[in-house]
Amino acid sequence: MAAAPRPDQPPKLKPQPPSPSPDWKLLDWSLKPLPEKPGIQLRASSYLASGKYPFVRVEQEIQVLPNGDAQVLKTVEMVGDQIIVKLPEGSPVEEIQSLAAKLGGQAAAKPFAPDTWLVALPRKLEAVPEALASSTNSGISIDYAEPNHLVRPMRTPNDPRFTNFNQWHLYNNDQIDKDIKAPRAWDRRTTAAYGTTNKVIVAVIDSGVRYTHEDLLPNMWTNPGEIAGDGIDNDGNGLIDDVYGADYRSNDGDPMTTDSHGTHCAGLIAAVGNNGLGITGVAWSGVQIMALRFIDGTGSIDDNVQSIDYAISKGAKIINASYGGMYNPSRSEMEAIKRAENSGIIMVAAAGNGTDEPYTDSNANNRYDLGEPFTDWNSNGIWDKWYNNESKPFYPASYSTTSFPRVGFTPPTTITLNNIISVGATDRNDNKAGFSNFGATSVDLMAPGVEMWSTSISGTSNSHYTSSQGTSFAAPVVAGAVALLIAEYPNDTVVQRVARVVSTNAVDVIPALSGLCVTGGRLNLAKLLPSADPSTLPLADINHRPDFFDSRISSTMRSPSNAVYSNTLTFQSALKKFNNTNGVNTNGMVFPLGGALYYRTTTNGPWSSNNLSLSITNGDFQFVSGTVSNAPVGVVQYYL
Repeated sequence: MAAAPRPDQPPKLKPQPPSPSPDWKLLDWSLKPLPEKPGIQLRASSYLASGKYPFVRVEQEIQVLPNGDAQVLKTVEMVGDQIIVKLPEGSPVEEIQSLAAKLGGQAAAKPFAPDTWLVALPRKLEAVPEALASSTNSGISIDYAEPNHLVRPMRTPNDPRFTNFNQWHLYNNDQIDKDIKAPRAWDRRTTAAYGTTNKVIVAVIDSGVRYTHEDLLPNMWTNPGEIAGDGIDNDGNGLIDDVYGADYRSNDGDPMTTDSHGTHCAGLIAAVGNNGLGITGVAWSGVQIMALRFIDGTGSIDDNVQSIDYAISKGAKIINASYGGMYNPSRSEMEAIKRAENSGIIMVAAAGNGTDEPYTDSNANNRYDLGEPFTDWNSNGIWDKWYNNESKPFYPASYSTTSFPRVGFTPPTTITLNNIISVGATDRNDNKAGFSNFGATSVDLMAPGVEMWSTSISGTSNSHYTSSQGTSFAAPVVAGAVALLIAEYPNDTVVQRVARVVSTNAVDVIPALSGLCVTGGRLNLAKLLPSADPSTLPLADINHRPDFFDSRISSTMRSPSNAVYSNTLTFQSALKKFNNTNGVNTNGMVFPLGGALYYRTTTNGPWSSNNLSLSITNGDFQFVSGTVSNAPVGVVQYYL
C-alpha cells in the first residue's frame, strides 16, 4: 500500500513517521479543522507499523506557521483497526458480536477485562473515529467505547560521557547531600520482607525483564501456582509456564526481553544488595519483581490492562509504570487502576519526558512559541510550557479524578484514583532534569533520574550494567522506597502509604523545585523511613556521612533514640578534605595520624574509643573507616 497523494495540501504539511519509529510507512492522511480550537487543525495519518500492531493511526493537532511549516502541538497514537468497548455488566456475548457486525468488524473471542472487549475493524484511515461514533448510535446498550491508545516507555538516550559505575542517586560523593540518603535509611531497613514470610511484590509493567540477570534472579517473583517447564497451565489463568510473570505483547507466559528498559527499572528497585555484584537496588532484599511485558517500542491499553489485572490476581503491592502518553483519558485503563487500588496496590508512574515539545516537520530544530512571551523558555533553551502536566496531562501519571460521559445516561461516570504517585526527575545538582515533565499539582515529587546505573542486557549476558536516564528511572527509585515503606508499615492503607510519600516529611524541600511538584522536593529515603534505631549496628557496606562538618571533624555521626546492640561495628564515612585547596595536595589527609571513634552505653557515661584507619580517594572527599570489636551491649551514642 502506498501513501495516498494529497494534491489539495502543500507538501510541507505531509506527516512524517514518529521519530522513535522511523521505519513506519505512511499509508494515508487527512487534514481537517478543529472547530473547538480555532486556528488548529487535526492531521490524521495511518501507518504500516512494525511490531504487534501493524496498522497505526496517529492524530496530531497542528498549526500552520507563516512559512508554511506544520507546527505539531499534540500527538496521539492508537491501534488503527481496533476499538475498546465496555458492555453493561452481565451482557450476553451476542451483544458484542452484534455490535461488531454493525461496525463491519469482529469481536475478540473473549473480553480482556470484565465485560470489556476489543473489536477489530476494517483497515482504513477513519476506521476508529467512525466506529466510535457508530457504536454510540447502534441501538445496542454499551457503557463506553474508546480507542486502543499506544504508549511508549519514558527514557532518554544514555549519556555517552558517563561510562564509570557510580550510583550517585543513592550516595552522591560529588554533590554532598544531593541524593536520596539511602545509607542512612538502610540503617533502619535493608529488606522489604516483613512478618515471617511476607515479601513485597513489585510488578514491573514494561518491556519485560531479564529475570536470569545475576543481580536480579534472587529477587525475582515466581508464580507459586505454576510448575516451570512442564508445558501446562497449572494455575488455569490461560498462560502456560508463567513462572516469572507474563507477556501480553506476545500472549504467552514468558516475560523475557531483548530490550533493556524494564530490566533497568527492575535493577533500580531490587538489584540484590550486599552480594558483591554490580549494583544495589533501593530495596536490597525481601522484594520480589514480577515481570509483565506489554511494550515493544509501543504498548497498547488493552495489553496494559491485562498486565494490571495479572498483578492484581497474583498479589502485587506496587506497580512500576515507567511509560505513558498524552492521549485522552482511557476509561478502561482507569477502571483497571481502580481495581488495583481496591486490591491495595500503589502505582508509581513516570511523569513523562516532555515528548510533545513544539517542533516543525521540516526542521525539528526550529521552535515557535505561538505568540507567547519568550519567558516560557528556560536556560537550556527548552520551552517549559510543553513539559507542564497541568496544561498537557500525561497518562497514567496524571490520572486523579476524571468524569466520562455515559452513553444514553446521566450523570457522567466519575472515577477517582487515590493510588497513583507521579514522579519527575532530578539531576546530580538537585535541579529538575532538563527532560522531565513537572506540575505543581499533577507531579507529586521528584527523584534522581539522570545517569542512572542499573542492570541491563547485552546479547545473552546476565551480568551487564549500563547508565541511562529519564523519568522512567526516577519512578523505580520511588517504587523501591515504597517497597521498604510497606514492609515498615504493613497495616497501612493505600491512602496512608501514598500520604507518607507525598509529603514534605518524605523529601528534601529544594528551592529549585518549588512550584514544579506537590512536595517541592526530591525523595529522601531516610526521612520516609523512621529514625534509624536497629537492633544491630550497621555492617561494613553501610556508609555514614556526618550530620555536620567542622574543622575539627568531631561532628556527631549518629545518636539512636533507643539502645542498639552489636559485637562489631564497621563503618565508612565521607569527610570533606579541608587541606585540599586550590588543587594542592589532592591526596592529602584531614588526619595525618588517623582519628578515633568514641562510643558509650549511657548518655552521661564515660567514653570508650578505638583508633581509625584512613583510606584516601582523589577528589573533594576522603573516606574514614574504622572497626569497633566487642562493643558492649547498649551502645547509645558514637561520634568521630
